Amino acid sequence: MLRKVKQHSSMNTAHLRLVLTSCLLLMLAPKLQAQQPGTLFRVPNPTATAAAVTTSRFKVLIDCWPTTAGRKIDLDNDGIVDRCEQTLAEKFAPIIFHSAGEENLPANVDWFLQKTVLAYYDDGCEPDLHATAVVRPSQSDLLEWAFQGGCDDVTDTVFSNDTRSERKQRTFYLADVADAFKGGTNNTALWTTYFHAYRNDRRGVDHSDAAFRAPGLDGSLQCAC
Repeated sequence: MLRKVKQHSSMNTAHLRLVLTSCLLLMLAPKLQAQQPGTLFRVPNPTATAAAVTTSRFKVLIDCWPTTAGRKIDLDNDGIVDRCEQTLAEKFAPIIFHSAGEENLPANVDWFLQKTVLAYYDDGCEPDLHATAVVRPSQSDLLEWAFQGGCDDVTDTVFSNDTRSERKQRTFYLADVADAFKGGTNNTALWTTYFHAYRNDRRGVDHSDAAFRAPGLDGSLQCAC
C-alpha cells in the first residue's frame, strides 16, 4: 500500500512539473515572438557613384574660374561649376595652429571608416540588438543598408542613409574606433578639410568649411558634395 502511495505521489509531481512548464512556455511565447530581430539587407544605391551631369537643373551655371570655357562641369548638379567650388575652397581655406601638446589630431573620413564598423542598433530587444552590416565600410557603403522589422513587433524599415526610427529606438551607427586611433593621426597628409559651396539669393556663392579637424601643411581640400 505504501508503494502505491509513493507511485501515485510521484505521478502527481511529474504532472505538476509538466503543467508548470507548459504555463511558463505560454507566458514566454509572446515575448519570444516579439524578440525576432528582423532582417538586415543591402540596398544598392544607384547614385553612389558620381557621373557627369550633362544637363543641369539650373539654366545658368555660376562660374568663378574664367578658364573653364567649354569645360563647365557640374557633377553635383548644384548650379556651380565644380572648379569654381575648388577655387573658393583653396582661396579661403582656414589655417589652424595646433599646440605641441595637442592630443586630438585631425584625420579624414576614409581614414576613420577603415577603423570602424557600420552596425544597426535596436533598444527594443533584450538584450539590445547590435547587428554588424559591414566592417571597414566605404563612404558609399554608408548609404546602402536597411533593416526591416525588429523587436516589439515593429514592421517598418530603417535605412542607413535616412534618419533614425520614430522615438529614436532603432538606428544605424558607426562604432567607436580603438583607443589607439582616438587621437587622430600625426600624418599631416591625411588631414583633410571638407568644404561646402552653395548658391545664395544674391546670385553668388557662399562657402563653408568642415573638417575631420583641420588641414595640415600638406593636407588636402575635398568637396563635401
